[in-house]
Amino acid sequence: MDDDEVELFHIVQEDLRLKSTVGWQNAVKVLNSAYQHLERSESQGFLDDAFSKIISIMLDQQYVVESLRVKLDHLKNPV
Repeated sequence: MDDDEVELFHIVQEDLRLKSTVGWQNAVKVLNSAYQHLERSESQGFLDDAFSKIISIMLDQQYVVESLRVKLDHLKNPV
């Protein structure tokens, strides 16, 4: 695990703590990194603290995107 990956853990944890959010790209990168280094205590601690929060945020964001897509389709093609 390199310093950039550890730094990303800290960035995401701070974003979750201060803003209750995480960017989609950072979420994917940090979860991939944690999975690749699952044997490391840093990864385990990060996942214990942040995994459910990140997944919840990502699902909420995906729901919003899908809802907007449906609404736009209805506006483009009114019945």
